[in-house]
Amino acid sequence: MTTPGSGETISQQLQRLGYEHHPQEGHPFARRVKHAASGRDMGLMGVWEAAAFCKALDRGEDEPAALEAARKAR
Repeated sequence: MTTPGSGETISQQLQRLGYEHHPQEGHPFARRVKHAASGRDMGLMGVWEAAAFCKALDRGEDEPAALEAARKAR
């Protein structure tokens, strides 16, 4: 899925922001998101949560605020 106006997929945005995501067994529509450098686990995110997370980080919000934005996107 591409975020409107960005031209980047959610996967590309996560990678650009320093995060990686992996499929999670038993959760076909969610991915486990981790900070690539530190390995910090951000939890399971669906596409809408990941999009909200990336958008918040792009706005300059810190990681806890971005996680809250992702939670509200559920």
